[in-house]
Amino acid sequence: MRRRLALAAGFGAGAATVVGLVHALVLLHAPPPRPPPAPAAVAAVPMPPPLVVTIEKTIEAPRQAVLDDDLGCPAVTAPDLPIGTPVDPRTIEIDPESSLEVSAAPAAPQLAVAHHGAAWVSDDEGRSFRRAFEDHSIDHVAVDRDGVIYAQSGEDLGVRTPGGKIRWRKIAVAECAATDAPCRYRIGLIGVELVGFSDSNIGTSTDQGRTWKRIENPDYAWSDRNDDGAVFAWNGSLYQTQHYTDMCGIDDRYTFRLDKNHRVEHDIFHDYFTDSNEPVLRASSDVTPTWTWAETCWNEAETVGRCTTKSATRNDLLRAAMLTPAEGARTLAVYQGSAIELCPRGVRQIYRVFPMDTIDAVDMAGRALVGKGMTLLRWSPVHGWRKLKTFVDPIKPDAGSD
Repeated sequence: MRRRLALAAGFGAGAATVVGLVHALVLLHAPPPRPPPAPAAVAAVPMPPPLVVTIEKTIEAPRQAVLDDDLGCPAVTAPDLPIGTPVDPRTIEIDPESSLEVSAAPAAPQLAVAHHGAAWVSDDEGRSFRRAFEDHSIDHVAVDRDGVIYAQSGEDLGVRTPGGKIRWRKIAVAECAATDAPCRYRIGLIGVELVGFSDSNIGTSTDQGRTWKRIENPDYAWSDRNDDGAVFAWNGSLYQTQHYTDMCGIDDRYTFRLDKNHRVEHDIFHDYFTDSNEPVLRASSDVTPTWTWAETCWNEAETVGRCTTKSATRNDLLRAAMLTPAEGARTLAVYQGSAIELCPRGVRQIYRVFPMDTIDAVDMAGRALVGKGMTLLRWSPVHGWRKLKTFVDPIKPDAGSD
Protein backbone atom coordinates (compact mmCIF):
# COMPACT_ATOMS: atom_id res chain seq x y z
CA MET A 1 0.00 0.00 0.00
CA ARG A 2 2.81 2.39 0.94
CA ARG A 3 4.65 1.39 -2.26
CA ARG A 4 1.58 2.14 -4.28
CA LEU A 5 1.25 5.56 -2.71
CA ALA A 6 4.92 6.29 -3.29
CA LEU A 7 4.65 5.36 -6.92
CA ALA A 8 1.61 7.52 -7.21
CA ALA A 9 3.45 10.40 -5.59
CA GLY A 10 6.48 9.84 -7.81
CA PHE A 11 4.30 9.67 -10.81
CA GLY A 12 2.56 12.88 -9.75
CA ALA A 13 5.86 14.62 -9.23
CA GLY A 14 7.14 13.44 -12.61
CA ALA A 15 3.99 14.57 -14.28
CA ALA A 16 4.34 17.95 -12.71
CA THR A 17 7.90 18.13 -13.94
CA VAL A 18 6.82 17.19 -17.43
CA VAL A 19 4.07 19.77 -17.32
CA GLY A 20 6.55 22.35 -16.15
CA LEU A 21 8.96 21.49 -18.96
CA VAL A 22 6.19 21.65 -21.49
CA HIS A 23 5.11 24.99 -20.11
CA ALA A 24 8.68 26.27 -20.30
CA LEU A 25 9.02 25.09 -23.89
CA VAL A 26 5.78 26.81 -24.73
CA LEU A 27 6.98 30.04 -23.18
CA LEU A 28 10.34 29.69 -24.95
CA HIS A 29 8.81 29.36 -28.40
CA ALA A 30 5.86 31.71 -27.90
CA PRO A 31 5.90 35.03 -29.82
CA PRO A 32 7.02 38.09 -27.82
CA PRO A 33 4.28 40.01 -26.07
CA ARG A 34 2.62 42.82 -27.93
CA PRO A 35 3.86 46.33 -27.13
CA PRO A 36 1.47 48.59 -25.28
CA PRO A 37 -0.97 50.42 -27.54
CA ALA A 38 0.29 53.65 -29.06
CA PRO A 39 -1.14 56.97 -27.87
CA ALA A 40 -4.29 58.14 -29.55
CA ALA A 41 -3.81 59.61 -33.01
CA VAL A 42 -5.02 63.02 -31.87
CA ALA A 43 -2.17 63.27 -29.41
CA ALA A 44 0.42 62.21 -31.98
CA VAL A 45 -0.58 64.72 -34.73
CA PRO A 46 0.86 68.28 -34.18
CA MET A 47 -1.77 70.94 -33.63
CA PRO A 48 -2.25 73.53 -36.43
CA PRO A 49 -1.11 77.13 -35.77
CA PRO A 50 -3.60 79.47 -34.09
CA LEU A 51 -6.38 80.65 -36.35
CA VAL A 52 -5.38 84.32 -36.08
CA VAL A 53 -1.92 83.56 -37.48
CA THR A 54 -3.42 81.75 -40.44
CA ILE A 55 -5.73 84.70 -41.16
CA GLU A 56 -2.88 87.19 -41.06
CA LYS A 57 -0.92 85.14 -43.58
CA THR A 58 -3.73 84.45 -46.02
CA ILE A 59 -5.97 87.56 -46.02
CA GLU A 60 -4.68 90.64 -47.85
CA ALA A 61 -4.39 93.83 -45.82
CA PRO A 62 -6.85 96.64 -46.60
CA ARG A 63 -5.84 98.65 -49.65
CA GLN A 64 -5.92 101.92 -47.74
CA ALA A 65 -3.23 100.77 -45.31
CA VAL A 66 -0.98 99.65 -48.17
CA LEU A 67 -1.32 103.01 -49.90
CA ASP A 68 -0.47 104.87 -46.69
CA ASP A 69 2.74 102.90 -46.32
CA ASP A 70 3.72 103.32 -49.97
CA LEU A 71 3.11 107.08 -50.14
CA GLY A 72 4.19 108.00 -46.63
CA CYS A 73 0.90 109.78 -45.87
CA PRO A 74 0.70 110.97 -42.25
CA ALA A 75 -1.37 108.99 -39.77
CA VAL A 76 -4.12 111.19 -38.32
CA THR A 77 -4.61 110.40 -34.63
CA ALA A 78 -7.20 113.02 -33.65
CA PRO A 79 -10.75 111.58 -33.54
CA ASP A 80 -13.17 112.59 -36.31
CA LEU A 81 -16.27 113.56 -34.34
CA PRO A 82 -19.66 114.29 -35.98
CA ILE A 83 -19.63 118.04 -35.31
CA GLY A 84 -22.16 120.21 -37.14
CA THR A 85 -25.30 119.54 -39.14
CA PRO A 86 -25.30 117.13 -42.13
CA VAL A 87 -25.81 119.11 -45.32
CA ASP A 88 -25.72 118.83 -49.10
CA PRO A 89 -23.18 121.52 -50.13
CA ARG A 90 -24.99 122.04 -53.43
CA THR A 91 -27.96 123.51 -51.57
CA ILE A 92 -25.95 126.33 -49.94
CA GLU A 93 -26.81 129.70 -51.47
CA ILE A 94 -23.88 131.90 -52.45
CA ASP A 95 -23.67 135.67 -52.36
CA PRO A 96 -20.97 136.52 -54.93
CA GLU A 97 -19.92 139.50 -52.81
CA SER A 98 -19.41 137.40 -49.70
CA SER A 99 -16.60 134.96 -49.03
CA LEU A 100 -14.88 133.75 -45.89
CA GLU A 101 -11.17 133.60 -45.10
CA VAL A 102 -10.70 130.36 -43.14
CA SER A 103 -7.73 129.19 -41.06
CA ALA A 104 -7.25 126.16 -38.79
CA ALA A 105 -4.60 124.92 -36.37
CA PRO A 106 -2.86 121.75 -37.62
CA ALA A 107 -2.45 120.32 -34.10
CA ALA A 108 -5.02 122.13 -31.94
CA PRO A 109 -8.83 122.65 -31.94
CA GLN A 110 -8.74 126.37 -32.85
CA LEU A 111 -10.39 127.72 -36.03
CA ALA A 112 -10.62 131.31 -37.25
CA VAL A 113 -12.82 132.97 -39.87
CA ALA A 114 -12.72 136.54 -41.19
CA HIS A 115 -14.91 138.60 -43.52
CA HIS A 116 -15.41 142.32 -44.13
CA GLY A 117 -13.48 143.41 -41.04
CA ALA A 118 -15.05 140.89 -38.66
CA ALA A 119 -13.41 137.82 -37.15
CA TRP A 120 -14.87 134.76 -35.44
CA VAL A 121 -12.93 132.11 -33.52
CA SER A 122 -13.59 128.60 -32.22
CA ASP A 123 -11.73 126.75 -29.47
CA ASP A 124 -13.64 123.47 -29.85
CA GLU A 125 -13.16 122.30 -33.47
CA GLY A 126 -16.11 124.34 -34.73
CA ARG A 127 -18.80 123.33 -32.25
CA SER A 128 -19.18 127.00 -31.31
CA PHE A 129 -17.89 130.36 -32.56
CA ARG A 130 -17.62 133.80 -31.00
CA ARG A 131 -16.56 137.22 -32.23
CA ALA A 132 -12.98 138.25 -31.47
CA PHE A 133 -10.73 141.29 -32.09
CA GLU A 134 -13.89 143.43 -32.19
CA ASP A 135 -12.02 146.68 -31.47
CA HIS A 136 -10.26 146.51 -34.87
CA SER A 137 -11.28 146.04 -38.49
CA ILE A 138 -9.63 142.75 -39.42
CA ASP A 139 -7.93 142.26 -42.78
CA HIS A 140 -6.60 138.71 -42.38
CA VAL A 141 -6.44 135.89 -39.82
CA ALA A 142 -4.04 132.99 -39.33
CA VAL A 143 -3.77 130.17 -36.77
CA ASP A 144 -0.45 128.61 -35.86
CA ARG A 145 0.26 124.95 -35.20
CA ASP A 146 -0.48 125.20 -31.47
CA GLY A 147 -3.68 127.21 -31.69
CA VAL A 148 -2.47 130.82 -31.32
CA ILE A 149 -4.74 132.98 -33.48
CA TYR A 150 -3.34 136.08 -35.24
CA ALA A 151 -5.41 138.91 -36.69
CA GLN A 152 -3.92 141.59 -38.90
CA SER A 153 -5.48 145.04 -39.04
CA GLY A 154 -3.26 147.31 -41.10
CA GLU A 155 0.05 147.41 -39.23
CA ASP A 156 -1.62 146.25 -36.00
CA LEU A 157 -1.28 142.60 -35.00
CA GLY A 158 -3.75 140.90 -32.67
CA VAL A 159 -2.45 137.83 -30.82
CA ARG A 160 -4.99 135.53 -29.13
CA THR A 161 -3.75 132.62 -27.02
CA PRO A 162 -5.74 129.35 -26.79
CA GLY A 163 -6.97 130.56 -23.40
CA GLY A 164 -8.64 133.56 -25.05
CA LYS A 165 -6.30 136.36 -23.93
CA ILE A 166 -5.69 139.00 -26.62
CA ARG A 167 -2.74 141.39 -27.00
CA TRP A 168 -2.12 143.97 -29.71
CA ARG A 169 1.32 144.56 -31.21
CA LYS A 170 2.82 146.09 -34.38
CA ILE A 171 4.05 144.43 -37.57
CA ALA A 172 7.46 146.11 -37.29
CA VAL A 173 9.01 144.83 -40.51
CA ALA A 174 10.27 147.88 -42.41
CA GLU A 175 9.20 151.25 -43.74
CA CYS A 176 6.74 151.02 -46.58
CA ALA A 177 7.41 152.23 -50.09
CA ALA A 178 7.44 156.02 -50.43
CA THR A 179 4.35 156.33 -52.60
CA ASP A 180 0.92 157.86 -52.30
CA ALA A 181 -0.64 154.40 -52.04
CA PRO A 182 -1.24 153.05 -48.55
CA CYS A 183 1.18 150.44 -47.24
CA ARG A 184 -0.02 146.89 -47.77
CA TYR A 185 0.35 144.51 -44.84
CA ARG A 186 -0.12 140.75 -44.68
CA ILE A 187 0.69 137.89 -42.31
CA GLY A 188 1.49 134.21 -42.70
CA LEU A 189 2.83 131.30 -40.68
CA ILE A 190 5.43 128.57 -41.05
CA GLY A 191 4.61 126.28 -38.13
CA VAL A 192 4.76 128.70 -35.19
CA GLU A 193 7.05 131.23 -36.89
CA LEU A 194 5.13 134.37 -37.77
CA VAL A 195 5.86 136.12 -41.08
CA GLY A 196 4.90 139.74 -41.67
CA PHE A 197 4.84 141.67 -44.95
CA SER A 198 4.75 145.38 -45.60
CA ASP A 199 4.65 145.94 -49.35
CA SER A 200 7.55 143.80 -50.62
CA ASN A 201 9.40 143.83 -47.28
CA ILE A 202 9.50 140.68 -45.17
CA GLY A 203 10.15 140.08 -41.48
CA THR A 204 9.79 137.09 -39.17
CA SER A 205 9.04 136.71 -35.48
CA THR A 206 9.53 133.71 -33.21
CA ASP A 207 7.99 135.36 -30.12
CA GLN A 208 4.44 136.08 -31.35
CA GLY A 209 5.24 139.50 -32.77
CA ARG A 210 7.13 141.01 -29.82
CA THR A 211 10.31 141.35 -31.89
CA TRP A 212 10.94 141.13 -35.63
CA LYS A 213 13.89 140.17 -37.81
CA ARG A 214 14.14 141.79 -41.24
CA ILE A 215 14.86 139.50 -44.18
CA GLU A 216 17.14 141.07 -46.76
CA ASN A 217 16.12 140.17 -50.30
CA PRO A 218 16.56 141.21 -53.90
CA ASP A 219 14.50 144.10 -55.25
CA TYR A 220 11.57 142.04 -56.46
CA ALA A 221 11.44 139.82 -53.38
CA TRP A 222 7.71 139.54 -52.84
CA SER A 223 4.56 140.78 -54.46
CA ASP A 224 3.80 144.44 -53.85
CA ARG A 225 0.12 143.49 -54.08
CA ASN A 226 0.26 141.06 -51.17
CA ASP A 227 -3.29 141.70 -50.04
CA ASP A 228 -4.41 139.73 -53.10
CA GLY A 229 -4.14 136.02 -53.71
CA ALA A 230 -3.65 133.16 -51.30
CA VAL A 231 -0.94 132.96 -48.62
CA PHE A 232 -0.44 129.44 -47.28
CA ALA A 233 2.12 127.15 -45.66
CA TRP A 234 3.17 123.94 -47.34
CA ASN A 235 6.08 121.57 -46.85
CA GLY A 236 7.96 123.85 -44.46
CA SER A 237 7.68 126.99 -46.64
CA LEU A 238 5.30 129.91 -46.99
CA TYR A 239 3.79 130.57 -50.42
CA GLN A 240 1.76 133.30 -52.04
CA THR A 241 0.04 132.89 -55.40
CA GLN A 242 -1.81 135.41 -57.53
CA HIS A 243 -3.87 134.37 -60.53
CA TYR A 244 -3.98 137.18 -63.09
CA THR A 245 -6.19 137.06 -66.19
CA ASP A 246 -7.37 139.64 -68.70
CA MET A 247 -9.57 139.89 -71.78
CA CYS A 248 -6.63 139.43 -74.14
CA GLY A 249 -6.05 135.85 -73.03
CA ILE A 250 -3.36 136.41 -70.42
CA ASP A 251 -3.62 133.69 -67.77
CA ASP A 252 -0.64 133.94 -65.43
CA ARG A 253 0.09 132.75 -61.91
CA TYR A 254 2.63 134.79 -59.96
CA THR A 255 4.12 132.59 -57.26
CA PHE A 256 6.43 133.42 -54.35
CA ARG A 257 8.08 131.21 -51.72
CA LEU A 258 9.82 131.88 -48.42
CA ASP A 259 11.53 128.67 -47.27
CA LYS A 260 12.53 127.64 -43.76
CA ASN A 261 16.00 129.14 -44.30
CA HIS A 262 14.37 132.48 -45.24
CA ARG A 263 15.38 132.30 -48.89
CA VAL A 264 12.96 133.86 -51.36
CA GLU A 265 12.10 132.39 -54.77
CA HIS A 266 9.52 133.51 -57.30
CA ASP A 267 8.32 132.55 -60.77
CA ILE A 268 5.46 133.10 -63.21
CA PHE A 269 3.53 130.24 -64.79
CA HIS A 270 1.27 130.45 -67.82
CA ASP A 271 -1.80 128.35 -68.56
CA TYR A 272 -1.03 128.46 -72.27
CA PHE A 273 1.97 127.87 -74.55
CA THR A 274 4.54 130.66 -74.45
CA ASP A 275 7.91 129.09 -75.17
CA SER A 276 9.72 125.79 -74.90
CA ASN A 277 10.62 124.31 -71.53
CA GLU A 278 7.69 126.00 -69.75
CA PRO A 279 6.72 123.46 -67.03
CA VAL A 280 3.22 121.99 -66.97
CA LEU A 281 1.64 120.13 -64.06
CA ARG A 282 0.74 116.58 -65.12
CA ALA A 283 0.09 113.37 -63.20
CA SER A 284 2.30 110.37 -64.00
CA SER A 285 -0.85 108.27 -64.54
CA ASP A 286 -4.37 109.11 -65.66
CA VAL A 287 -5.89 105.74 -64.71
CA THR A 288 -4.71 104.92 -61.18
CA PRO A 289 -5.97 106.43 -57.88
CA THR A 290 -2.37 107.19 -56.85
CA TRP A 291 0.39 108.87 -58.80
CA THR A 292 3.48 111.06 -58.75
CA TRP A 293 4.01 114.25 -60.73
CA ALA A 294 5.57 113.90 -64.17
CA GLU A 295 8.30 116.24 -65.39
CA THR A 296 6.60 117.80 -68.43
CA CYS A 297 7.13 121.02 -70.38
CA TRP A 298 5.85 122.78 -73.47
CA ASN A 299 8.04 122.12 -76.52
CA GLU A 300 8.58 123.77 -79.88
CA ALA A 301 5.61 121.92 -81.35
CA GLU A 302 3.35 123.56 -78.75
CA THR A 303 2.68 120.18 -77.17
CA VAL A 304 3.62 118.84 -73.76
CA GLY A 305 6.66 116.59 -73.59
CA ARG A 306 9.94 116.01 -71.83
CA CYS A 307 11.68 118.95 -70.13
CA THR A 308 15.17 119.80 -71.38
CA THR A 309 16.14 121.26 -68.02
CA LYS A 310 14.97 120.29 -64.54
CA SER A 311 14.58 122.36 -61.40
CA ALA A 312 13.24 121.06 -58.10
CA THR A 313 12.54 124.62 -56.92
CA ARG A 314 10.55 125.47 -60.02
CA ASN A 315 8.56 122.25 -59.74
CA ASP A 316 7.62 123.08 -56.14
CA LEU A 317 6.55 126.57 -57.17
CA LEU A 318 4.50 125.15 -60.05
CA ARG A 319 2.64 122.73 -57.79
CA ALA A 320 1.94 125.46 -55.27
CA ALA A 321 0.63 127.74 -58.01
CA MET A 322 -1.64 125.16 -59.61
CA LEU A 323 -2.87 123.34 -56.48
CA THR A 324 -2.90 125.92 -53.64
CA PRO A 325 -2.58 123.12 -51.04
CA ALA A 326 -4.18 123.41 -47.59
CA GLU A 327 -1.99 121.97 -44.85
CA GLY A 328 -3.20 120.68 -41.49
CA ALA A 329 -3.05 117.19 -40.00
CA ARG A 330 -2.67 116.22 -43.67
CA THR A 331 -2.31 118.20 -46.90
CA LEU A 332 -5.25 118.41 -49.30
CA ALA A 333 -5.89 120.14 -52.61
CA VAL A 334 -8.24 120.06 -55.61
CA TYR A 335 -6.85 118.76 -58.90
CA GLN A 336 -8.92 118.35 -62.08
CA GLY A 337 -12.15 118.27 -60.10
CA SER A 338 -11.03 115.72 -57.49
CA ALA A 339 -9.91 116.20 -53.90
CA ILE A 340 -6.43 114.76 -53.44
CA GLU A 341 -4.00 114.19 -50.60
CA LEU A 342 -0.40 115.24 -51.11
CA CYS A 343 2.02 112.85 -49.39
CA PRO A 344 5.83 112.70 -49.22
CA ARG A 345 6.12 110.03 -51.93
CA GLY A 346 3.10 110.66 -54.10
CA VAL A 347 -0.51 111.73 -54.44
CA ARG A 348 -3.80 109.90 -53.94
CA GLN A 349 -7.38 110.70 -54.85
CA ILE A 350 -9.72 110.84 -51.84
CA TYR A 351 -12.90 112.37 -53.37
CA ARG A 352 -13.58 111.66 -57.05
CA VAL A 353 -15.91 114.57 -57.90
CA PHE A 354 -15.31 117.29 -55.34
CA PRO A 355 -18.09 119.92 -55.44
CA MET A 356 -15.79 122.86 -54.58
CA ASP A 357 -13.03 124.59 -56.53
CA THR A 358 -10.64 124.87 -53.59
CA ILE A 359 -10.06 123.68 -50.02
CA ASP A 360 -9.53 126.62 -47.68
CA ALA A 361 -8.04 124.86 -44.65
CA VAL A 362 -7.46 121.45 -43.04
CA ASP A 363 -7.99 120.94 -39.32
CA MET A 364 -6.33 118.77 -36.65
CA ALA A 365 -8.37 115.71 -37.67
CA GLY A 366 -7.43 116.04 -41.36
CA ARG A 367 -10.88 117.31 -42.42
CA ALA A 368 -11.37 119.77 -45.28
CA LEU A 369 -12.80 123.21 -44.44
CA VAL A 370 -14.48 125.28 -47.15
CA GLY A 371 -16.13 128.68 -46.93
CA LYS A 372 -19.08 128.82 -49.31
CA GLY A 373 -20.62 132.26 -49.24
CA MET A 374 -21.05 133.05 -45.55
CA THR A 375 -21.33 129.37 -44.57
CA LEU A 376 -18.45 127.33 -43.18
CA LEU A 377 -18.57 123.69 -44.32
CA ARG A 378 -16.43 120.75 -43.34
CA TRP A 379 -15.98 117.39 -45.08
CA SER A 380 -14.56 114.13 -43.78
CA PRO A 381 -14.64 110.61 -45.27
CA VAL A 382 -16.40 109.37 -42.10
CA HIS A 383 -19.17 111.95 -41.61
CA GLY A 384 -19.41 113.55 -45.06
CA TRP A 385 -20.42 117.19 -45.45
CA ARG A 386 -21.48 119.12 -42.36
CA LYS A 387 -22.38 122.77 -41.83
CA LEU A 388 -20.54 124.32 -38.90
CA LYS A 389 -22.08 127.80 -39.06
CA THR A 390 -23.56 130.47 -41.29
CA PHE A 391 -22.11 133.82 -40.24
CA VAL A 392 -23.66 137.28 -40.33
CA ASP A 393 -22.07 139.51 -42.94
CA PRO A 394 -21.20 142.69 -41.00
CA ILE A 395 -22.16 144.90 -43.96
CA LYS A 396 -25.39 142.92 -44.51
CA PRO A 397 -26.61 142.22 -40.96
CA ASP A 398 -30.11 141.27 -42.12
CA ALA A 399 -28.73 138.09 -43.73
CA GLY A 400 -29.20 136.16 -40.48
CA SER A 401 -27.06 133.35 -39.08
CA ASP A 402 -27.25 129.91 -37.52
